[in-house]
Amino acid sequence: MYVFCCNGVTDREIKRSIEMKEIQTLRELNNKFGMGKQCGKCETEVRKIFNESVTREHDSPSRQITPLTALA
Repeated sequence: MYVFCCNGVTDREIKRSIEMKEIQTLRELNNKFGMGKQCGKCETEVRKIFNESVTREHDSPSRQITPLTALA
């Protein structure tokens, strides 16, 4: 779904940027996508998506591989 109608940015683009660690703060999100620079209608929805995505990333198990020797 389009979130930044003025800039044509979707919720998937935002979520992917968070998953790929391209953005980690609302300021970085704003700089990358231009949130609120025109009409500002997107800010509430974008904050919601950002907070949900960051929480999900924080709560998900680490994708780091543990060497088998460390388990012995």
